[in-house]
Amino acid sequence: MIRSLLTRYRPIIALALVAAVAEAAYAVINVLALPVLVDEDLNATHWLGLIWGSFLLVEALMKGPMGVLSDRFGRRALLVGGPIIAALTAFLITRIHAPVGYGKLFLLLLIRATDGVAAAAIWPTMFATMADQVDESRRTSAMSVLTVSYMAGIAIGPYLGGVADVRLGSHLASFYLVSILFLLTSVMAYFLVPRRTGHSPSMQHNSEPVIRWRDLVGALAMAPMMLMMAFIVFLSVGLLSPIAALYAMDKFHLDQEQFGQLFLKPAVVIGLLAMPLGKLGDHWGRARSVHLGLGIAALSMWALVLLPKTEWLLIIGAACLGLGFVIGIPAWLATVSEVAGERWRGTIIGAVATTEGLGCFLGVVISPALYKTALPLVPTHELPVILSAITLTIGFVIALATIRPTSGSRPESPPLVAASAGE
Repeated sequence: MIRSLLTRYRPIIALALVAAVAEAAYAVINVLALPVLVDEDLNATHWLGLIWGSFLLVEALMKGPMGVLSDRFGRRALLVGGPIIAALTAFLITRIHAPVGYGKLFLLLLIRATDGVAAAAIWPTMFATMADQVDESRRTSAMSVLTVSYMAGIAIGPYLGGVADVRLGSHLASFYLVSILFLLTSVMAYFLVPRRTGHSPSMQHNSEPVIRWRDLVGALAMAPMMLMMAFIVFLSVGLLSPIAALYAMDKFHLDQEQFGQLFLKPAVVIGLLAMPLGKLGDHWGRARSVHLGLGIAALSMWALVLLPKTEWLLIIGAACLGLGFVIGIPAWLATVSEVAGERWRGTIIGAVATTEGLGCFLGVVISPALYKTALPLVPTHELPVILSAITLTIGFVIALATIRPTSGSRPESPPLVAASAGE
């Protein structure tokens, strides 16, 4: 029986492990290493939004084409090659030192843009691969496993980076750690990711071009309200991402290791509850899971805005925010994965991911400038957090209007999407 269970769930577990290590690497560099290096070593905080934004913009624009490539050439090649590129870019950042003029700024932007291509190769392919491996009845819970591993990486990454920096006495140590983690991701993907899926190259017609832009454009036009929801929700994420470490260290006077430790406590809670919540989504419908998840996330953000600032509030707020995304995002991804047939699944996921990435890009670009801004009744450092709560609430309202439960046992798809897909 145990062997049967392991055989059944092996692809899910394998993908979860690969995703956890990859996201741990990205959490180190994006949440901790890059903001601290730019702020303290390079003295170029005013360029932080642009540097991070170059990564997100290229990632967003390339997710669609990378989804198409994964459909044509197979998932495994992108999951092995993408992390190798990311490992190289992390190492190259350590070669840049203060002062940062326009030449070094351009080099940083180029390095981060290249990293964006690598990230675009990894994440749509990861979710499309998971969708390939399970049937429709288990897809939400499978996506929950992948989302939990993703968030586990977010939780452990900053802690590992903080330990590396503090123990080795250099902000560059965390970048070397990132390179090691990405190389480990590539090796794991080579040995653990299934070699054959429903998207093997033999299934494709050799006469087709590598990237069919009309399919990508058509995917983006399928459901405007759904895409608007994706844009706004990830705008909220982008507003928080570049200033999270700086906010915690400014408010609570933490070093990098202490900041990383804050993520470990919420991660335990999220990990224990994620699988039961994912199975709940399979049983009671994806629409309810999306609504509940975004509602919890929005309430968590308003609690962080309105309640007295304490370290425990930060821990509990982060845990509830993470739980909200663990409940809502897998159901959202499972719905998106069914918009098109198996042949173009990577294309559709990549198209939606492009919209999400553009929202995150906008948030990241404006957040560092807003972080230093004080307005009447709004203290310094608080404006990005307030705007994040507002945008997340708007996304929740759009989800209520767009994603509706349907009768019957089949998991529901949004009406606009279902109609466009010819269901």
